[in-house]
Amino acid sequence: MGIAQLESARLKHWLVVDTINVPALRFHLREAAIHSIVQPLFLGSQFEHLLELGPALIKLDSESHFQTLVSQNQQIRSNAILFAFESSVNEAAIFIHLQQLLYIHINNQPVLFRFYSPQFWLNTNADLLESDKLTILGPARKLIWCDDEETMNAITREASQGGAPRLPYHLNSPVFDSLLT
Repeated sequence: MGIAQLESARLKHWLVVDTINVPALRFHLREAAIHSIVQPLFLGSQFEHLLELGPALIKLDSESHFQTLVSQNQQIRSNAILFAFESSVNEAAIFIHLQQLLYIHINNQPVLFRFYSPQFWLNTNADLLESDKLTILGPARKLIWCDDEETMNAITREASQGGAPRLPYHLNSPVFDSLLT
């Protein structure tokens, strides 16, 4: 087993899917032999009244399950990202961090943030400040998305980088200014 495979085996992998654009999500997971609970990310949040419209969180066994899903299904490829967390990070902390990302502040204005859109990452990754990437990652070690050519892209952080971002999350990259207009 290579170093990358060993590291991946030590991590917990969580898929975040835009369920509006993947209405047959449960079917696609069964088809890929993934038997995980689908947890609505709006559950218990200020957006709970929109539960059926919000993203879902699914625990995967490995990064390779994500690669299989996106290679087999264009809907998932276009509407899901994967976070990888150290195994020491508890599931409640993961859920809370991802919920906090839903409602961020840009220039001190609250904004609903669709961080789970691969298109967002394809369009903005190169223009994000490192501090914003670390805020978005939070306790995660890696965030992965796939482009239309099935190329895996990622932002990562070292275990020693960053601490818990302050709440509410504030993002300062100039690229976010377009979200306010």
